[in-house]
Amino acid sequence: MKRFYKQVSVGPASGEHGGYAVLLDGRPIRSPAKRALDAPTEALAQVMAEEWDAQGEQIIPADMPITALTYTALDHVGPNRDAILAELAGYGETDLICYFAGDDRELMARQEAAWRPMLVWSEGDLGIPLKETTGIMPVTQDVDVSARFMKHLSGFDDWRLAAISEATSLSGSIVLGLALARAAISADGLYQASLVDELYQAENWGSDHEADERRRNIRSSLENAERYLGLL
Repeated sequence: MKRFYKQVSVGPASGEHGGYAVLLDGRPIRSPAKRALDAPTEALAQVMAEEWDAQGEQIIPADMPITALTYTALDHVGPNRDAILAELAGYGETDLICYFAGDDRELMARQEAAWRPMLVWSEGDLGIPLKETTGIMPVTQDVDVSARFMKHLSGFDDWRLAAISEATSLSGSIVLGLALARAAISADGLYQASLVDELYQAENWGSDHEADERRRNIRSSLENAERYLGLL
């Protein structure tokens, strides 16, 4: 899309919930679903405004990750909140960090270093102990594990849930997603923990350009999710 505006600014949102709006030539931006692109904090609105102001002759959505997360919050999380909560809570039944390698001691040691602190955090801070297994054999968690995660997730607003959803879907772990939201792990720590197996294989057997690019994109997305949470 060709750039159609000259000036970008931030002003008070006109909606009943208040907040801040990003304005293009004085007019508020609308999401793809035609919702007002309102932010709950001025800091978030300012960063979105900077993304829009940095666009050249062509608008490139991929260069506006913070705006994209706000679109997700408004157009996806908000209208489908119950389904999103259920989907995220369901990750607890097959959480990545419960599945240790059973036949590679070095890999298992790396998993232990990356995952054990998060399992301890889940039990201590969230009050949710998780069962572990080795190899590909599935492990059955307690019947109420999803409900317990749901209780924690329900306390987050749509904007934070958008970031948690991004981190959880990329990592395959609701524990890691919640840990990022609670500042119990950094984006880099989450990246290392979620890709510990793949990074180990790449270190030992090499990698290709496509895999390297995919990992760079994952790291960037996790860093944007962390930044987004910090703006709320």
